[in-house]
Amino acid sequence: MKGQRLGTSFHESFSLNRPALAAILSLSRDSNGRLTPGQIRARAALGSNYVKAMPRYARGCGLMVFGGYGLTPLGETVLKNDPGLNDATTLWLLHYHLSAPQGPGPLFWHHVTTTCLPPSGQLETQTIAEEIGRYLELHKRTRLGERTARTAATILLGTYAKTDGLGGLNLLEPAAGGYRVLETGVPPKGAAAYALADYWQSVLEDRVTIDLTELAAPGGFANLFFLSSSLLLDVLRGLQNDGLLELQRAVPPYQAVRLWRNKAVLLEKLYALR
Repeated sequence: MKGQRLGTSFHESFSLNRPALAAILSLSRDSNGRLTPGQIRARAALGSNYVKAMPRYARGCGLMVFGGYGLTPLGETVLKNDPGLNDATTLWLLHYHLSAPQGPGPLFWHHVTTTCLPPSGQLETQTIAEEIGRYLELHKRTRLGERTARTAATILLGTYAKTDGLGGLNLLEPAAGGYRVLETGVPPKGAAAYALADYWQSVLEDRVTIDLTELAAPGGFANLFFLSSSLLLDVLRGLQNDGLLELQRAVPPYQAVRLWRNKAVLLEKLYALR
């Protein structure tokens, strides 16, 4: 999926809806990915704009292939183990893929989730809309209309605040004038392991050993999961205890050594590691 990501207005003004995603994933499995928008609309009882938006969310969450309706290996694993998309492991991986710097989620999603969500802070939709507009103008030389930027902010914040979206992560809650950012928990071990393998493959590439500072860098792996330096180390120690990596902290620079062969190995352990 490297190099493929959703555009800014992919959402058709709808936040992510897990029941709709689950229905589309099930249809994809039952039809071996041979679906049309009309079939989705008829079989899942979704409106025309939902039929456009939710498969895009499925792609941005890493569950469905770009250019079609087939499931990715992750999508197949999630559907097999958590068909209702309710497990914390699933929720964190949906968030991770939408927010990862390499995609497949939209570019603005990565920026907002890694730089604009301070723990215990207050957010206003207009503030996030202005930040999205500035960021895309700077990095894509794209000037968004005020309405487009505000809609992008609304659907992102709504995704994390609504119970049928990613509200189960306990990241945002509605507050007077906007939202309050909460101190969410750490991801389950299976989600952390698979996300780290995906991040390593996509961003750190074929290196076996990396400095821990690379995982803690702004916009990097730790930021994606709202982890402080101490919590990042706790997560990595947990993976070390399961034989997935080795930490070298005798003398600086402290390093991590990956012990997995490829991320497919960790996909098999996704819901078993807790």
